[in-house]
Amino acid sequence: MQKVPEISIIVSIYNIEKYIQCCLKSIAGQFFTDFEAILVDDGSTDKSGQICDAFAASDSRFMVIHQENKGLSQARNVGMDAAKGNWIAIIDGDDYLHPGALQELHRMAMMGADLSICSYRSVSEDNDSAFEDSADGVSVIKTLPLDDFLSRLCIDVKTIFIWNKLYRRSMIKDIRFRDGVGEDRDFNYQVGTRCNPKILTTSFKGNAYRNRPSSISRTEAVPFRLRVYQDRCNSYNIYIKDYPSESVRGRTLKGLMDLMLKIRWGYQGTEWESDAKVSAENMKSMIFRDFLSCKAIPVKYRIMYPLCYYNRFIYKVLKH
Repeated sequence: MQKVPEISIIVSIYNIEKYIQCCLKSIAGQFFTDFEAILVDDGSTDKSGQICDAFAASDSRFMVIHQENKGLSQARNVGMDAAKGNWIAIIDGDDYLHPGALQELHRMAMMGADLSICSYRSVSEDNDSAFEDSADGVSVIKTLPLDDFLSRLCIDVKTIFIWNKLYRRSMIKDIRFRDGVGEDRDFNYQVGTRCNPKILTTSFKGNAYRNRPSSISRTEAVPFRLRVYQDRCNSYNIYIKDYPSESVRGRTLKGLMDLMLKIRWGYQGTEWESDAKVSAENMKSMIFRDFLSCKAIPVKYRIMYPLCYYNRFIYKVLKH
């Protein structure tokens, strides 16, 4: 009988021949070795798939699934369906790992975590050596209450992203990624609201996240950001609006209102002023009434934020 791997690592891949070798080497070089790596080539038209095939031929822990292009969410789902490990890690093929990343995440799992979260380094597009000269230091492990986790999912990048986490496979069961602009956030909302996980976090920087300005043009960046912000309000309505903790609702609503005000006034005098105003109005229609009636939000904010929305001068004064 084939031994079940402790961790299944799922890597989604699409036209990243420049980066995938670094990613695969970082996985193969992990101090924690009891894993399988499932590489899902989502219809790449460059040499990404060939690089994955060659790597899998030299290391039996790696397997490759080739499919027609179906998008990021479906590529991850295919990998999750193929996973056999007790734990699941999902990373993007253009990023890479610290050699101790899996070891640190698994250590928290052995401390009872259903969901383990590490920190990360943000690196330039061409930086393949973020961890070569950096001391590991002493990692600080803390419990993250579920209410705090859910409250941060609309605003905190470390909480939103999927690629710095380790999930108990028996916990997530049939939870899968949905297509959209906020796949990571949506997945984590499903985990948080359906599974009641015990969550541990560490200050250990286990991932190198590449800032790739070439992946989205300047003209696309702002409209995409506006869609993401609106989608966060959709997530609130799906997962948090009826959540039993009013504290979670209050903190989420306040974070969304901060984003709404940033959109409302942050693009004044730019080519995106009109689009930003429409996005802010859309956000307002989704959350404004709940914000005003949420008792977990101090009255001063329920008075101040509407004033800021309708008056730029008040917004600038109170902002500072």
